[in-house]
Amino acid sequence: MSLETTAATSGTRRFYFHLEFKGHVLRDRRGEELASRIAARERGFAIARAIVGRRGTGRLDPEVCVLKVADDHSTWLTIEVADWARNARSRDATARSTAPRGAGRKPAAQLKSRAG
Repeated sequence: MSLETTAATSGTRRFYFHLEFKGHVLRDRRGEELASRIAARERGFAIARAIVGRRGTGRLDPEVCVLKVADDHSTWLTIEVADWARNARSRDATARSTAPRGAGRKPAAQLKSRAG
């Protein structure tokens, strides 16, 4: 009897990351073992970031790329790479612009000395 850890016993599942662009589909035939859909979603976003980061360095244009995340049963997440990148940039800009610079800092006169 073998006690090797398998996907069924370790709590991991296999996820696939298929890329569609310009009428072509690159199917991920091997997939990746990940702990959850949350981990697969984060991996999908990391792949989208990598595609956007390579803009202009090859034939893969982020403007027409769609990443589909699937498990053994179905495709459950579709990331339109260009839209995701635009939204990520606007979220970052909003997060930076909501608090004025230095907000939350106390003036030196209000700080108490710990020496004492």
